Amino acid sequence: MPKSIRVFFKFLWLLFWYMLASVVAAKAALLVASLPAAADSFSLHKHLLPVAVVELVAMVLLASSLRTGFLTSACLLSCFYHITKHTLMLIEAYFYLNLWNQPSLITGSQVIGLEVMGLVFSLLICPVVVLLFTPSCNKASNEKSAKLSFLSNRGVIRAYVFGALGYAAFYLLAGVLILIPLAGPHFSASYENLAVPAWMPLLQVARGSVWVGIIFWYLNNQSTEIKDRYDILKLSALVGIGLVIFGAAQLWVPTLMMPRELQVAHMVELSVSMFLFGVMVVCLWAKYAPIMRVDTQCN
Repeated sequence: MPKSIRVFFKFLWLLFWYMLASVVAAKAALLVASLPAAADSFSLHKHLLPVAVVELVAMVLLASSLRTGFLTSACLLSCFYHITKHTLMLIEAYFYLNLWNQPSLITGSQVIGLEVMGLVFSLLICPVVVLLFTPSCNKASNEKSAKLSFLSNRGVIRAYVFGALGYAAFYLLAGVLILIPLAGPHFSASYENLAVPAWMPLLQVARGSVWVGIIFWYLNNQSTEIKDRYDILKLSALVGIGLVIFGAAQLWVPTLMMPRELQVAHMVELSVSMFLFGVMVVCLWAKYAPIMRVDTQCN
């Protein structure tokens, strides 16, 4: 059977597993917490299919570029996906829609429920993606350390700090230049009771630092050798698209927490800022990070 046909059938099976896993994850979350309105039927919603397809495409692209063992690859993809789509987005949602907004639009119990649902789903889907699409690799005997020395290398620390600060800058600029103009009156109507403290940029720096760490982890375990600008461009596009899809694609699914116009504006804002952030982090990694790879043989 041609390879393209095998990949197609693998993807179809993976799409079925995605739908099943989303149902299981929602049921598991309801055992420990509540979910926002419409989240219970998320897996049955008509908008889920295009989101599922693009998310799986991004997962497959990232997984197929990894060159580590199954456990490391599964952990890496799970963290990349879950922390981008769920944890860091839910932290922001809790601050903006609960702590800083009165009356609150989401409860702490609902945030916990969504996080549990996301965690269960990530653990069900990401290892399967790795199993199906990541090449099997064996470490050679002359193995070198593949870990970045974050504490001892000044270049990595510099790249890490620049990346975290860069995320906060992209976040703020995208909000002012994209979100507010696109959302128009829907922004002020939805956030009329929002009281954002002066230290909000520090929250974004903290979120950015987590993303930089995950992206560096991925970059140091993928297969592309940085030889020229084309390699940097290819990696930048892959990481940027992964961040955009994992972070923004879910906003395509309608929610009762915000009007559709504001949701679309948020999706455009996130897409632009996350893509530019991903490109920046890859460029920082290529410039400053000491690239020490595991010598592997992959099939």
